[in-house]
Amino acid sequence: MTHSYADPSDWRNPVKPCLGTICGVRDLATGIKLFQVEPDDPEVRANSNCGPGRFAEVSALGVGESLFGIVSTRQRSTRRTRRRQTIDVAINRIGTVTGVLHRMDVGDKVGVRGPLGNGLPMDQFKGKDIVILGVVLGKLLVDQ
Repeated sequence: MTHSYADPSDWRNPVKPCLGTICGVRDLATGIKLFQVEPDDPEVRANSNCGPGRFAEVSALGVGESLFGIVSTRQRSTRRTRRRQTIDVAINRIGTVTGVLHRMDVGDKVGVRGPLGNGLPMDQFKGKDIVILGVVLGKLLVDQ
């Protein structure tokens, strides 16, 4: 299966994949890694709304793609002092695609579709006691 990566001017269509660069990898537990992916196109980075409760498809190019809950989206400062918008996903090594992703490292390219889903209505939750249960690996980072 071949992928036709989106024209950067068409970033508003979250179903079309774009290229991203892995800019961080960290072991969370046995067989589980946190991947920080930065979309390559600056306009896509600036306009991605990845609030709590959204998800993305990450592609191991030439192998396939899998769906992952976005566990965190935040801007980070790098050694070069520029701000970096990343999409963080926790990936459990359980199959072909996730096995290939687990062998990747900082600087490797992946495909990203998303963010997808409607997210959580955080404004409606303010001042209320709530419990959020998810069926995806990781946690929903609610940093509002």
